[in-house]
Amino acid sequence: MSSNAGYRPPVQAQVQYVVEWFNEWSEMQRGDFLPVLAQQFVPSSYVNGLVSGVEGLGCRDDRPPSLFQCRIKLFREWSETWGSFEREHLLNQIKAVDAAFVSKFEEEVDSVSGIDDRKVSNSQPNPLDKFEQDGGEGEAE
Repeated sequence: MSSNAGYRPPVQAQVQYVVEWFNEWSEMQRGDFLPVLAQQFVPSSYVNGLVSGVEGLGCRDDRPPSLFQCRIKLFREWSETWGSFEREHLLNQIKAVDAAFVSKFEEEVDSVSGIDDRKVSNSQPNPLDKFEQDGGEGEAE
């Protein structure tokens, strides 16, 4: 039985799993997740030295992957199929847990792409907020 032929949870469940994992991760693991998140959510032109380092999160020295490595692999696979609603929902859920992490994510994205429209709104962490706003109220920085 191939591991790729296994169960794949619905997209809403995938997002919820990632949020639960994020809650369990240490500060160091969250730091390792930041460039992975940016790489998945930013256009392919994203380049960062940290990403190449995180790319090496695979098996080494004939050791099985850690639980963290498996979760990162699942996140990458799952998030490739997510739409903007799911991505925004994930960021809002993470912001409710660790607003500083989302701020770092936004800084990372802005420093690389200069795109300001990926920021999570400052309102309640509600994924529907994005659809109720008319392009947001971006302030010049």
